[in-house]
Amino acid sequence: MKKLSKNILVQALDCDPTGMLIVCAQKPGFPIAYSNAAIEAWTGYEKSDLIGRMWTELLDDQGAADGNPHGDPAEDLETQIAAIRFDPLDQPQTLQQRWKTKAGQPLSIELSISPLYDRPGIPSYWLLSQFSPNNAEQGRPRQSGRVYGDTFLGTRQRMMRMNRHDSATGIPNRTAFIEVVERDWAIARREQRRLSVIIFQVDALDRYTDSFGRHATSSTLRKVAHAITGSLRRQGDFGARYSKDRFAVIMGSADEEQVTSVAEHVVRKVRSLAIHHPKSTADRFVTVSYGIASEVPSWTASSSTLVDRAEENLPAAVTVDESNKAAG
Repeated sequence: MKKLSKNILVQALDCDPTGMLIVCAQKPGFPIAYSNAAIEAWTGYEKSDLIGRMWTELLDDQGAADGNPHGDPAEDLETQIAAIRFDPLDQPQTLQQRWKTKAGQPLSIELSISPLYDRPGIPSYWLLSQFSPNNAEQGRPRQSGRVYGDTFLGTRQRMMRMNRHDSATGIPNRTAFIEVVERDWAIARREQRRLSVIIFQVDALDRYTDSFGRHATSSTLRKVAHAITGSLRRQGDFGARYSKDRFAVIMGSADEEQVTSVAEHVVRKVRSLAIHHPKSTADRFVTVSYGIASEVPSWTASSSTLVDRAEENLPAAVTVDESNKAAG
């Protein structure tokens, strides 16, 4: 059998919906050597933010390692790992931790930890993997008054637990997005709050695939997905892959200026990735276009109309270009 290249193995790890980190076992703070797409989606950090960062820097200041809520997270983590004894006959070793996302939100996570060896003896790296994290709210002080994003926190947790994720990008998929839209719509209608949807379309994606193939396209879609989800800063915002070349974002209680600002930020961020696209009619690099729809839900309207209007508001030139491509 042909030996798999390192590049193929990395692609396989990136496509896995299970969150995975590889950290250096023999260096203080356990610097991160690898992160896959699922970890990026959960934490809000891009791979460039994570590689080289200390694992201990992800820990919540309030005591990320289980059993020592008031101690130093880094010291407690080192103590826990030193106490682990790996036995092939035993169940996988796990760690209960509390992380802080890039947006500053707490994230409770249970990690399975496995040793990786360059040579027999002392582990050179730790492989950390987790299937589904849960945002930890218990124990967190509640602010007075209602925060709109908090209303949807339970939905976000359920989406993670039900594993409604797109296997190619590691972010939530269309099914998850539709469920969130329906719940957000019902609450926004009851409370008469504004709800907004942004649909992002990767310009001339079919032509990019024709030039570089499916694997390169998958890699590009992951980068675009991370650019989108990494741009969502508010607790109630939610992003997902909506279709082959489209991503969707829902935002609650945001005015038109805020929604447009997020959309424009994503456009600039994707363009700054400088992913070469020789057949694009929009730019020499991969770009995205967007359509926005926003309204305070009426009692007779359907949530699907909001998403449909966002798609209809995509730039006509992009839609025509892709239609011509399909016809040709």
